[in-house]
Amino acid sequence: MRPPGGQRGHRCRPAPQAPGPAGPGQPPPAIGPGAFGYRIAGPFPRRRHGRRGLLARSLGRRQARGALRADRSAGRLPPGGRHPRRNPPSHRGSQRRRAHARQQRRRRQFRRFAAAPAPVRHAPVPRYLRHGHLPVRAELPRPRQVRWLRGQLDQRPPARRHRPPPGLRRRVRGVCAQDGVQHHYPDSESAGVTSVATERTATRKKTAAAPASNGRGQLVAPLATSVVGSYSVPEWLERLKTDYYQRRISGAYLREIHEVAIKAALKDQETAGVDIVSDGELRRDNDIDYFLARMPGVEITQLAKAFYSDYYDAVVSHPVPEPGDSEKGALGLVDDFLFTKEYTDRPIKFSFTGPFSLSRRVRNEYYKDDADLVMAFARVLRREAAELSAAGVTIIQIDEPYLAGYPEQAKLAVRAFNTVFEAVDAAKTVRAVHVCYGNRNARPLWEGHYDFLFPAILSAEIDQLVLEFARKGYDDLQLFKRYPKCPFSLGLGVINVKSTELETPDLVANRIRQALRVLPPERLMVNPDCGLRNLPSDVARAKLRALTEGTAAVRKEVFP
Repeated sequence: MRPPGGQRGHRCRPAPQAPGPAGPGQPPPAIGPGAFGYRIAGPFPRRRHGRRGLLARSLGRRQARGALRADRSAGRLPPGGRHPRRNPPSHRGSQRRRAHARQQRRRRQFRRFAAAPAPVRHAPVPRYLRHGHLPVRAELPRPRQVRWLRGQLDQRPPARRHRPPPGLRRRVRGVCAQDGVQHHYPDSESAGVTSVATERTATRKKTAAAPASNGRGQLVAPLATSVVGSYSVPEWLERLKTDYYQRRISGAYLREIHEVAIKAALKDQETAGVDIVSDGELRRDNDIDYFLARMPGVEITQLAKAFYSDYYDAVVSHPVPEPGDSEKGALGLVDDFLFTKEYTDRPIKFSFTGPFSLSRRVRNEYYKDDADLVMAFARVLRREAAELSAAGVTIIQIDEPYLAGYPEQAKLAVRAFNTVFEAVDAAKTVRAVHVCYGNRNARPLWEGHYDFLFPAILSAEIDQLVLEFARKGYDDLQLFKRYPKCPFSLGLGVINVKSTELETPDLVANRIRQALRVLPPERLMVNPDCGLRNLPSDVARAKLRALTEGTAAVRKEVFP
């Protein structure tokens, strides 16, 4: 008699039924020992333990690696509870479902088909050809040459050239030395070419660096061109800076990268024709953290960053120590300037973030009044400014990007300016202050006008105000008419650094002419609105060229 399910088996039993009332015309279900006392009929006969048939015991228990068991035909499922991972019965009351190879496999089930053969793996060395009926090409290795080739593959010399490369076949001709120039030998006492080049470089530096002093703030020529401070940061430098803050590269490696980037920034500014250049502030991760990380008394617990321009979480829980008269500046800004001075013969502007903006990014846990923290930072920066002035900086500029957001603190900021510039020699260095509306990710932080600076700024011991005009308009030029006693020169912003749209030289010239209606050319210096950090390199170069070309056109009109 064939058991239920259409399978033949030695010990197959009918599938047990769930306890419950029997249907009409059916006998009550018979329950064996336990709810599931009998084995469900499977697709293969159950193997008897202790007997050895045609297949070995290990072959019956295991399957080849990666092989799938065959599907079984449909069978009845026992009532729920025993196998919680299996699918529940259908909502229609049927307890039959299709078998699936991955759901119906069992430990002791035999496979129907033989295991797939193992993949062919290539030998680590060249092998013999298996197609013997085909002719063997002459360049293929012969028997007993395989091991020899394996050891000689990396040691074979390159083929000899039959003739020299085309670029080296031209005849070598002698070059006549110029008058006054001699060959230089390492062991010779005479300097030769080196001495002549050094003399020419020194003469060029002396001529280019001589400023035209015409009074307060006029250590530079009228209508001179300059940058505000920062220069375009290329994408590869951003990635390397981020790698440093995530501990992927060392500080020494990053310093070498910074030096290369600074040299390139200086070259771009000189090529564009900028009169007063800067190092591009390429060593700095942002406008705040470069100084707070070196500021004495400031605690930073987490130095790692997800991105290089993110801000630190800085805390001041102890008094900020004031440097002594004989102590060197703690921030080391003069070293940055001296490196820049070695690679350019043009006047240099050096800028750093002011004490008021630095205090806005620090959590004050020691000073009762935030004004005390601002003045403590100002005393530290005073030593840095004095060292920069003594080293020969043409313009020292204080950047205050946060002052526009706190217009009621203008008097406190002016008091901090005077403290920073106390030890600066005004006869040799231009003291400048840059106030903008923020340039975080090429977006302004605030909007408004420069009315909040006046009349508080008139008591500042500075020489120049560097203001933003190109993006917001030139209405604030009327402030210099409203306060005719304002003695400062103006750094006129004519380039919008928050847009990649290029200005034309004619547009720059028209903006300069508009400012000349209010101020004389001796009190004007032409520069972008803010730093060029967020602009692509090609856009920054094009904007600087438009700045210098437009300024040159106005110079010809003013000084024919």
